[in-house]
Amino acid sequence: MKHSPANPRPCEPPLRKAIHLGMIVLPVLYAGWLDRTQATVLAAIMVLGSALVEWVRRGRGRPTRLFEACFGSAIRPEERRGFLGSMHYSLGVLATVLIFDRSAAVAGLLFLAVGDAAASMVGRPFGRVRIGRKSLEGLLAFWLSASAAAWLLWLWRPEYPLGAMLVAAPLAAAVELLSPGRLDNWSIPLAAGAIVALLA
Repeated sequence: MKHSPANPRPCEPPLRKAIHLGMIVLPVLYAGWLDRTQATVLAAIMVLGSALVEWVRRGRGRPTRLFEACFGSAIRPEERRGFLGSMHYSLGVLATVLIFDRSAAVAGLLFLAVGDAAASMVGRPFGRVRIGRKSLEGLLAFWLSASAAAWLLWLWRPEYPLGAMLVAAPLAAAVELLSPGRLDNWSIPLAAGAIVALLA
């Protein structure tokens, strides 16, 4: 169902917002402390954890009922017919770490964690200028938050390419806007990483 300005998309559940924001831990760890091998191992653990969650939630026993009681409110209707966003997210993270060097991968993961969360938290409840199923407000929230995150990363670690990241921020926002469904968990980090890798 398409959401019109008179019928805005509902707010994200608080648990989902917290998970979104918590994902900033990986790019921060990778930027400051982890090497590529360690980041790859952590991303692979995320994939295995997501696969375990999928196995549990599709069962019929007590673990499945417990999962539904704790996390059912955070699951979107389309995720009940397929994989959770966490599976797409973790696979997108692993692909980004494997494909790009540290600076490009960190930028891609940072934009995914910060920009995508901002676009969802602003666009869903406050989006009025609709662009397909998304909104101009969500696009701007992604752009501004990703740019701010790039600045903060550069202030902390000046070796990261600020100019390339600031160019990548609006382009990644446009990619998020145009990406259907949960594919933005792949397209955002891969697009941002590719742009930074080309420009840095």
